[in-house]
Amino acid sequence: MATHVNGNMIPTIFNDIIRKRVADYMDKELKELMRQKMDSIISEVLANLQADTKLFKDMARFETKMVVTAIYNGKDVEQNQTRDSETV
Repeated sequence: MATHVNGNMIPTIFNDIIRKRVADYMDKELKELMRQKMDSIISEVLANLQADTKLFKDMARFETKMVVTAIYNGKDVEQNQTRDSETV
């Protein structure tokens, strides 16, 4: 029942084994690169959201000051900050 292996088949078998190992290695490396890139994107988005929140808070405060100034005929009125505006 012994089978004779043709000399031309040996390189094909080795090529398949090498291709499989290289593919596994590349898959592992790609997954790691994708994870790193995804973490970077998430961190950047969160940082931008925080910056946008601060900008929105400043814009809302400026707009409120302009409205109050208009209501009081150009007089600069000191406003007390509410708890909601302190936590935003």
